[in-house]
Amino acid sequence: GNALSQLGRFREALQDYREATEIFRKDNEYSQAAVSRCNEALALFGADEASEAVAILEDVSKRDPNIADAHVALAASYWASRDYSRAEDEWRVACENTDLGCRQYKDQNWVKD
Repeated sequence: GNALSQLGRFREALQDYREATEIFRKDNEYSQAAVSRCNEALALFGADEASEAVAILEDVSKRDPNIADAHVALAASYWASRDYSRAEDEWRVACENTDLGCRQYKDQNWVKD
């Protein structure tokens, strides 16, 4: 899925992410399944399916609130739709309430890569 997404082939990447999620779930690797679902949501954004992407990210952030990527992606989506209060709330959760935090998202080189 990651390779296809990097090539801009988001719809094709979706199937890979969905398959990965199922594999992780069957192996009881729920944190990895949540990360895979975040990747699925990012591919959905790339495929212009923002409402479905947001629904997935909201579900992931409720089921596994420690996934910083879900909160950061929600913050970006809410900000883009001018829902600044929710965007700031999600950013705060990512920065203050997750193991990873948000420091890498403040590094423009890391974000660009």
